[in-house]
Amino acid sequence: MSDSKDVFLKQLVKQYGKTIAVNGINLDIPAGSYCCLVGPSGCGKTSTLRMISGHEEVTEGSISIGDQEINNVPPAKRGTAMMFQNYALFPHLNCLDNVAFSMKMKGMTKNERYTSARKYLELVHMETFERRFPAQLSGGQEQRVALARALVSRPNVLLLDEPLSALDPFLRIKMRAELKRFQRKLGISFIHVTHSQQEALALADFVVVMNEGIIEQVGTSQEVFNAPVNQFVAQFVGGHNVIVGEIIEIINKKEVMLKGGDGQSYRVPAQGSIGDQVIFTLRQDKISFKKENLADTNKLQENSLKGKISLIEYKGMEVSLGMEVPEFKEFGVVLSEKDFQMLSPELGKQYIASWSMEDVHVFQDLLFES
Repeated sequence: MSDSKDVFLKQLVKQYGKTIAVNGINLDIPAGSYCCLVGPSGCGKTSTLRMISGHEEVTEGSISIGDQEINNVPPAKRGTAMMFQNYALFPHLNCLDNVAFSMKMKGMTKNERYTSARKYLELVHMETFERRFPAQLSGGQEQRVALARALVSRPNVLLLDEPLSALDPFLRIKMRAELKRFQRKLGISFIHVTHSQQEALALADFVVVMNEGIIEQVGTSQEVFNAPVNQFVAQFVGGHNVIVGEIIEIINKKEVMLKGGDGQSYRVPAQGSIGDQVIFTLRQDKISFKKENLADTNKLQENSLKGKISLIEYKGMEVSLGMEVPEFKEFGVVLSEKDFQMLSPELGKQYIASWSMEDVHVFQDLLFES
């Protein structure tokens, strides 16, 4: 396999008419890393990938692989390979010829290209299917053949455009693990576009969260999940409740007391002045949960709120609960199956959610972004 190379995006812009799809992003992707670009539809992630591959022209800025700027380099000479969302296998060619096709175009002998193609079919565990045609394959098998076809060119960087979206959930998880295994074995950079937060967190050495043509946050899976930089990242990556309060008391240099919109009191690790608004996040699985009793009806303790159960979703090892809480569009709690069975929450009943200050993550920008 070719040596992996760093990828550098500098002030990269993609414009379609008056629409700016990618708005001046900067990103360094280290050699040999697994990078996931994740974000909602229309955020610019696929346009970014297609500019790296050469299938879209750069409007402004530059793309470099290693020490070579590739803005005007033809796709076939960039040292990249693209794996498309629909796999794009040739229906009239069997698996072996699909994988060998690019080498045929380069003028390699039949023996040379078949030897190489069989090597990569073996890598993806499809060597026994070399005589089958795409119509005779399952979705997962098609994906493996498409991956072999992309890798046979020995790229420095493999680009993957939503490669798992066409698979059923069980196979998607299985192939997720396979992609990570291939990347580690080959040692080349994978740049993977997805709209799935779970997919990005599971696969990536570092995650790039995009929104409306810009990069909101770059970090490891743990950094992006546990320490989102703003409200968008917290809500898009998921698993967090976003809470807003106004500073009503300075407790010490590192802690303040907030007042919520329905009179709740929140103690958080933040600094500011009386009257400032603070926005913080709380992981849904870091919440204690109990049924409201008479002692709780008078006054809630700090870092607590109450509401009625409006949703119960059983997911096997965990259960997701939705609560109707004044001032919140939604408030989520995740319980282990054991805790759920012990508490037996009921729809429509009133419960109290509480948490420790240590589990709160405060955004650096105190001002709430509406």
